[in-house]
Amino acid sequence: GDRMNSIKALIRSGDTDKVIKYANIARNKSVYKVAANYLQTIDYADSTVVSNFYKKASATKELARYQGSGHIDTPEGTRKLTQTAPLDSSLDGI
Repeated sequence: GDRMNSIKALIRSGDTDKVIKYANIARNKSVYKVAANYLQTIDYADSTVVSNFYKKASATKELARYQGSGHIDTPEGTRKLTQTAPLDSSLDGI
C-alpha cells in the first residue's frame, strides 16, 4: 500500500536518514524488511540498525544470513560486505 510506495520512493531518493526515520515511524514489518535490505545493500556502517530492523520484521532467515556470513572486519577497522542481496529482488516480491 501507501507505506510500501513511500519507503520505495525514499530508497530511490537515496536519503538513508529518511529511510531509517520512516521505517521507525511506519512500524510495519514489510517496511522494516525493505529498509534493512536497503541498508545492507549500501553497506550501512551501523550494523545494529540493520539487525534491529530484521528483528522487528521477524525476518529470521535474513537476520541469520546478515549476521552469519554477510560481514567481515577489514584491517582498517571498517565493515565490508562479502555477500549482498540485490535490493531490486527484495522490492519485487512486495
